Amino acid sequence: MAQSEDTETELGTPVDLAVLQEDHEDAENETVRHQNPEEYDGGSDPDGLRGWLGDLLATRLQDSTVALSEGQTELAREYVDEEYRDIASQYAEVSSETGDAEQGEVFNEAGEDQEELIETMTEYQEVREAYDDAREAGNDLEARQHARELQELAKEIEERSERVDEHYDEIEASTGQDVSESREQVREINQSVQDEQEAITAQQFSETELTLTTEDENISYLNPLNATGELRTADGRAVTNEEIRLDVGGHTEYAETDETGSFDLTHRPRDVPLESDDITVEFVPENQSSYLGSETTVNVSVAQVEPTITDIRATAEGAYGDEITLQGNVAAVGESVDGVPLSVSLAGQSLGTVEASNGSFEGAIELPRTVPAGDHELEITLDFEEQALAQTTGNTSLTVLETETEITANGTESNGEIRLAGQLVDADGDGVENETLQIHLEDTPIGSVTTGSEGEFNATVDPPAGAEGETVLSVVYENAETSLASSEAETTILVPDGGDSAGTAVGVPTWVWIGLGILGAFGIVAGSWWYRRSGSPPRPLPANTPTNGRELSPAAAESAGNTTEYLAQARKTLDGNDPDRAVQYGYAAVRRAFESDFEGDRLTHREFVDRITRQQPKGLGDREETLLREVTTGYERAVFDDETLPRGVAESLLEDAIQLCEGAGESGFT
Repeated sequence: MAQSEDTETELGTPVDLAVLQEDHEDAENETVRHQNPEEYDGGSDPDGLRGWLGDLLATRLQDSTVALSEGQTELAREYVDEEYRDIASQYAEVSSETGDAEQGEVFNEAGEDQEELIETMTEYQEVREAYDDAREAGNDLEARQHARELQELAKEIEERSERVDEHYDEIEASTGQDVSESREQVREINQSVQDEQEAITAQQFSETELTLTTEDENISYLNPLNATGELRTADGRAVTNEEIRLDVGGHTEYAETDETGSFDLTHRPRDVPLESDDITVEFVPENQSSYLGSETTVNVSVAQVEPTITDIRATAEGAYGDEITLQGNVAAVGESVDGVPLSVSLAGQSLGTVEASNGSFEGAIELPRTVPAGDHELEITLDFEEQALAQTTGNTSLTVLETETEITANGTESNGEIRLAGQLVDADGDGVENETLQIHLEDTPIGSVTTGSEGEFNATVDPPAGAEGETVLSVVYENAETSLASSEAETTILVPDGGDSAGTAVGVPTWVWIGLGILGAFGIVAGSWWYRRSGSPPRPLPANTPTNGRELSPAAAESAGNTTEYLAQARKTLDGNDPDRAVQYGYAAVRRAFESDFEGDRLTHREFVDRITRQQPKGLGDREETLLREVTTGYERAVFDDETLPRGVAESLLEDAIQLCEGAGESGFT
């Protein structure tokens, strides 16, 4: 065993990455250098903006690599954090606008792999420290265990370094950015780790040699591979009287060596391709073992055997969301089949897999709503093709029951448009997402809307030509491709004379749910990205501040139109523990309150604030302008930030929205 202490001086301390970067002593490592995307002054030139963003991203990658090479993993991580991903997303969007959508994701992918490399390097350094501590304490078993972990981490670092290197090649090829210095640094980091790990391996482990001899090369599941083998160290010493783990074609087998290092191996092939002419057998040592793994191959000729799936037992019936249990047996000509995955499907839809063990299987699946109500075949399939075990299927019947649904809907008319909001829920009251609802005015279809993650829906539609007076607005759900029952809700609205015949445009108001421009013109994306980092956060009130202690006055309600409904929905959503959506409803109410001043729907949230402050509506003072900016900033946080707003902040913002709506409705702020 090559574990002599004479090699101690070859290792020294854990990888001193700083020595790799003597040429970077001027690097600013105390603080990440942030740049504002709005500082770009290239006008409306998308190619120029793309190049500027590319420069910014390449610089951040370079700074991250410098920090990593100096052992500052936290700093390295900051350069490719969420802010980097925001800029990379903007780069991708501009690339799409300039016709280079295929290359637009190159910085996103490079950042992701660089971040994974940083994480692996961080883990490697932690394990290396634990390894050194164990050696100092004289704990050889623990030291070998850590050395084994370092082996695996070193392999990961090599793989991740190669991926980062490939991304750097793509960046240079597609953008013209010079990232050669970053590439060289990553290569040096990896080489340093590999050199260190080679020395640790020589200290802690002995190399082994595995040999196998087969009795018969013709094998099948019924005629298994029978072989005798020997396991010895590289210098010829037998590995005696040990249980060893062998990986045979991706499956684990165990054997026991005798006093000469010999052992017997039996393996029934399952998923070995019929075209295979050999099988790889690998010795896989335990973590605390002093041996390194080794492998060999044996020549084979594989014949196929057809198994059968029998005695399937499953829950007879169930509805959407119910758990269905199933069990059964799988064998090949009376020989139990073990260690194969079985696919479960219903009405042609994949529901998951169960594992066969010692000739039987059991499991549980949840019924999705995408399986229509009715009687169906539940199929269990061994989905092999041209392998040692043939494909086979067993089935049983299962009845899917219909699940009742309910729609709640509220509709109003405002400025020639019909505004609709509501929710689709199942029999348990849970929201049903991603289902399409049809919208009708009397008997005339006027559009459709898709439910959100909680079953909620919001739409703005134009009434058809000739629609006027008290009219029935209905929302209908019907989808024969699911097990959900049809449902319908009606509400009555008053349509003034002169219904618009322009068309049936339908959609959630973009300024409410996704923020105008985040999926549109790039300049607005960059502006939103920077604004939410430079704006002041809304003032929080205590967490117990009530949101329902202040109602809109009658005058305010009459003037604000459907602001009352938005505010009511905001309260309901906040009570349902969704602060972000509550703030969005509150902001929507404020927008509606000011519609009499100008066509606010056509403005982004920032343009909306700017227009209000320029026009100075009656009664708008400094305090009201502050409230307006706070509500708008809170809306931006609710839409754009990854973290959910605290409930106390949402309550405060909703109170601000109520004050603004009341003031607007009374034509004066109080």
